[in-house]
Amino acid sequence: MKGKRRILLQESEPSLRRVLELSLVKSGLDITAVEDYQLAQMQLQDSYDAFIIEYSPQSLCGTFINRARSSTSENNFPVFLITTTCRPGEEWRRTYKPDLVFYKPFDIRYLERKLLEVLDERKESGKTNG
Repeated sequence: MKGKRRILLQESEPSLRRVLELSLVKSGLDITAVEDYQLAQMQLQDSYDAFIIEYSPQSLCGTFINRARSSTSENNFPVFLITTTCRPGEEWRRTYKPDLVFYKPFDIRYLERKLLEVLDERKESGKTNG
């Protein structure tokens, strides 16, 4: 659908991935949901307006963010992290610059609101793909 904002969602927990996908679709977003970084990287040939990805301390998350940002002309599109007790350190945050980090369990409606706010802000300033 033309004009619909596209989000790539990567989350390894199937139930959380499905609930996030359904909630975000209900908000009018076009969601591509995948379970791991390898599948997410395969999606980088397509254009997305934001990423919601699961934080991994094994550097996979940072590597994915670098590849994702280098695959688009807009180098500063929104990246939201989802994590459990593994918290990205300050150096990691300065390097990869996620917009927000959500710690499980989190309020899906809050993530949804913040995502829409960031997308609206970027659209107003002309910084999204959509």
